[in-house]
Amino acid sequence: MYKTVEPFYEPHEIINHMQEGYCEMSLEEHAFLCGLIKEREPDKVVEVGVAGGGTTAVIMKCLDMVRNVFL
Repeated sequence: MYKTVEPFYEPHEIINHMQEGYCEMSLEEHAFLCGLIKEREPDKVVEVGVAGGGTTAVIMKCLDMVRNVFL
């Protein structure tokens, strides 16, 4: 009945390249979110609230990876 989302961990690596790699989401939460993005391939993403910008970077990296794979 419920479909599971396959975690997508690769985009999280962008955190290691940030000057201040701060984010409030865990690795597993990022992998779940990126798995949804990879599965659904959204045209638009709305992020409400930004703390350190880490999740924004992960989302942007994920979108870039997903779009480059499917082009």
